[in-house]
Amino acid sequence: MASKKQQRDEQDRTSQIFGALAHPIRLRIVSELARGPMNVSEIMEALEVEQTAVSKHLAVLKSARIVCCACAGRCRIYTLISKRAVRAALAAGEKLLAAACEKDSSAESVGRRFRA
Repeated sequence: MASKKQQRDEQDRTSQIFGALAHPIRLRIVSELARGPMNVSEIMEALEVEQTAVSKHLAVLKSARIVCCACAGRCRIYTLISKRAVRAALAAGEKLLAAACEKDSSAESVGRRFRA
C-alpha cells in the first residue's frame, strides 16, 4: 500500500498532467506524438496551427514532462516521454470522476428524501 506522501506525489503529478492537457491543441499534439516522433513543422502541418502556437504548447507539455525533444541538426524532434504516464493520469482522472459522480448521486438521493 502506498504511503500518504506517495499518494500525494501521484496526485500532484496527475494534476500537473491534467493541467498540461487542459487545452485542445495540447491534446491534439499529444495525440499526434503518440503515433511517433515529430518536428515542429510536422506538428504544424498535421494540426494546421501556427508555429508560435505549436511552440508555446510544446513548452507547456515539456514543462509538465509529457514530451521531450532532441536536436537533429537544426530541427528539434519531439516525442512523448511516457505514454504510460499519460494513460495513468487519464485513468486516475476517470477514478476521480467516478467517485465524484457517486457522491453527487448520493447527495441527490439524500436531497430528494428531505424534499419529499
